[in-house]
Amino acid sequence: MLQRIEVVASGHSRVLLLGDFNAWHAAWGSHRANTKGEELFQLATELGLETLNLGREATFVGNGVARPSIVDVAFASEAISRSDLVGDPDHQWRLLSRYSYSDHRYVRRLPFSEEELERRRIHLQEGERRRRHAEADRRRATNEDQQAALTEAATSSR
Repeated sequence: MLQRIEVVASGHSRVLLLGDFNAWHAAWGSHRANTKGEELFQLATELGLETLNLGREATFVGNGVARPSIVDVAFASEAISRSDLVGDPDHQWRLLSRYSYSDHRYVRRLPFSEEELERRRIHLQEGERRRRHAEADRRRATNEDQQAALTEAATSSR
């Protein structure tokens, strides 16, 4: 799996890699490392990705079946991680306490400032408005073409 990730992610400036890797490494707060953790850390390093996990709080809670651990990991390229926001607690890696219906906890990390999120929301709204207008224009043109065809058919049958 890691080789496929490397092939897909290589050469891209904006990479976000996250998942339940069942990999332990000190870089994301584990108390120990395993082979899978070493390999994942090496891949992230080779791809120039930053570890987004903060703290030593377990992402896998185990629910009495297994011991809690930090196995859910997130990495991002610098273009996404926005290291200029590292000191801003609203944009840091955060485990949510809300029940997740899983033995893993929800993870939240907003890599954008509120201003950037608002700019993106407005951009999406404008794109949706343009799409709706284009669809309406297409329907109007189709209706006009159909009306013209009916008029022509009616005129030629007389």
